[in-house]
Amino acid sequence: MTAIPVGDGKQLWPALLSWAKGVSRHKDAFGSVFLWMDGSVAFSQEEGNSRPPDVEVLGNPSRRPVSRKGAAVLALDGMAKAMVLRKGALSPPETQFLELYLPYIFLSHYAQAKGRAIAVGHLAQTLDGRIATFSGHSQWIGNASNLDHAHRMRALCDCILIGRGTLEADRPQLTVRRMEGPNPVRVVVGSQLEDLSSLRQASEEKSSCSRNTQ
Repeated sequence: MTAIPVGDGKQLWPALLSWAKGVSRHKDAFGSVFLWMDGSVAFSQEEGNSRPPDVEVLGNPSRRPVSRKGAAVLALDGMAKAMVLRKGALSPPETQFLELYLPYIFLSHYAQAKGRAIAVGHLAQTLDGRIATFSGHSQWIGNASNLDHAHRMRALCDCILIGRGTLEADRPQLTVRRMEGPNPVRVVVGSQLEDLSSLRQASEEKSSCSRNTQ
């Protein structure tokens, strides 16, 4: 997993959250999306303001950018990758940050195109490939940058899903706490209703439990 320095995340994160809201309101296919660091979003030059955009996102790598050379240009290559075609005025850490997180804000478009939900996974593991200790403890395997990444993922996704075993072992909160951002809907999958007190104490926002009868 790519580690993002906390300082660079703090600098770009508010703009990314605003872009995510603006992109989610647009339901149609797009060729280019124009983004400004103040959080503004436009899907055509006519929709934008008189300022040149800071970032242009192309829906297809073969499409030609229309923004001036001062703007960064990234192209979405498939569902989970953003290619940097032009760095513009962005620093290398800022470019790395956008490469990693821009695809998340366009997941709803991919989901609509495919007519189904899209899930992304995240796990931390040790160098020898383990995701828990011999005693079964799985918390704190990741470092601070890994935890920041997990909370950014939560803020950019609609919901977060865990199984009953994780709920019982870790008593997680599943909220966005390490940075600003909306909490996802918490979903627990299990064969029977479980103790959801750790989720309820962490947030009064909606949680749900899916009962597997098989």
